[in-house]
Amino acid sequence: MVAARATSKEVASRLFISNRTVDAHLRDIFRKLGVTSRAEPENHPGPVAPDRARRSERRH
Repeated sequence: MVAARATSKEVASRLFISNRTVDAHLRDIFRKLGVTSRAEPENHPGPVAPDRARRSERRH
């Protein structure tokens, strides 16, 4: 929903949770992705699963 540009309030309403819960989850996601705003994830390739990263390191 956030990727589709929904606000925290809209996401909270759809999921029946508080805005603060949405914001807390977004902070965690942004921290893991290393981004600081809603605009940055659009261009971010996303995280690599730890086990996939290890497997690709072994191959090279």
